[in-house]
Amino acid sequence: MGVDGTAIFEEAQSPWRYHRAMVPFAPITLGRALCVAESESFTFTETEHVPGTLLAAHAHERPAISIVASGMRTYRFGVAAFDCGPASALFVPAGAPHASSFGAEGGHGFMIELRRRPDVFTEPRALGDGDLARCCDAIRRELWFPDDVTPLALESLAFELLPAAEREAGDSRRAPLWLERVRERVHHSFPMRLSLERIAGEAGVERSRLTRAFRRHFRTSIAAYVRAIRIRRAWELVACGDMPLGEIAFECGFTDQSHLTRAFRRAYATTPGVLRAYKTRRRAVRTLRGCAPS
Repeated sequence: MGVDGTAIFEEAQSPWRYHRAMVPFAPITLGRALCVAESESFTFTETEHVPGTLLAAHAHERPAISIVASGMRTYRFGVAAFDCGPASALFVPAGAPHASSFGAEGGHGFMIELRRRPDVFTEPRALGDGDLARCCDAIRRELWFPDDVTPLALESLAFELLPAAEREAGDSRRAPLWLERVRERVHHSFPMRLSLERIAGEAGVERSRLTRAFRRHFRTSIAAYVRAIRIRRAWELVACGDMPLGEIAFECGFTDQSHLTRAFRRAYATTPGVLRAYKTRRRAVRTLRGCAPS
């Protein structure tokens, strides 16, 4: 019974039978929102809850994927309970009343709200996936260090998690022709701002199928592939020519020279300026050696 005497759940029936109108719709998180990012399809919220937090029965207007990065969170949907530890996730249907509580360590995690697919899943479902730790790190990195590839990266991560996502049939190691064409398209368009929806539309496949197939065959996400091409091309231009660093940044798809420098330092533990100076000295030494009398 609810606090006002209203029956929230029909516990004698299936645990998935609930009265959607009996509890108020609540924000996607009732904890502290550390960071929020939105796209046309998803809203990503990084959340934090203090130890011992108890959240009364509520529902969300849209379906969501709740990811626990650290701590322990228990969800209760009527008579069904889900204990979610670190690197686990729960699919929360739209309108499904639930309560939740956090353990002595509190909780840190992410909520991914689906804005365009209200009926993508109709029952709560736990997900224990070995890639969830990687997914948590990737989402956190995208939220706190965004660039123009971040929308592509976040949407790709979300589609990889969807339970209704199509899986490629079979375990052939050879990528299908359409996927090879996608990789070629991305490879030649890396300086541009790419849209997952546009890439999938050009390939004639669903976005979920595209993101899963790309990772399965190429062992990386589309966003990581774009970033790898950009930074590799930047290295070549810095090391082998005299193009100004600002022009290199623009040529390789970075917003400015500072963006290039940050990416360069993360990838190579040095800066474009240091690499340029080193290569210039090396070329000067080789020139002097070539001109030395025999």
